[in-house]
Amino acid sequence: VQLINDAYNLVVDAVLGPETDLESVGEPFTGVLQTLRGLKAPIVSLDIPS
Repeated sequence: VQLINDAYNLVVDAVLGPETDLESVGEPFTGVLQTLRGLKAPIVSLDIPS
């Protein structure tokens, strides 16, 4: 989480997705999601069907 900051122009989320509820995941994902949602950079979510 410490490496995620506004120096990036784009963030690719290939883990959780845009609508993930903070209450449904535990650490370290909760902290990562809170940090991502505070960034100014756009977040692109990648979803590959299993």
